[in-house]
Amino acid sequence: MHNRFDLRGEKHLRAYSEKTKMANIGDRIGAIVGEDGETGLVSIFGYGIYLGEQIPSDDVIFMGSKYIEIAPGMKNPAIKLDNGDIVYGCECWWGSEEKVKEIVKGKEVEIVSVKEYREEALGLSKQDKEN
Repeated sequence: MHNRFDLRGEKHLRAYSEKTKMANIGDRIGAIVGEDGETGLVSIFGYGIYLGEQIPSDDVIFMGSKYIEIAPGMKNPAIKLDNGDIVYGCECWWGSEEKVKEIVKGKEVEIVSVKEYREEALGLSKQDKEN
């Protein structure tokens, strides 16, 4: 579903991004945070519209760090959720709304706030670094 972000350099990232284009601007998209392996609960950001590749905002988290610190100026797939929030491909597993609905069908699903997810992800990262 979601194209993995590989940190081998800007040139590689740009080429990788172009090769893995998964949607057209305006397509309906679903964004999955993850699934609890024990309970089967699926956490999703929700559904929305693919906006294309954009430079993420300063609060976007990737692998426990701010995206701008890892890949400054690099574009990432942007999805405007139906609630108005924008989430980026580096923060979720994403694909067509149809495919995501197929994946979560019959499972317990919770909607996750993008803001709370980012705050928690950064907080956990800071706590881990202190230990």
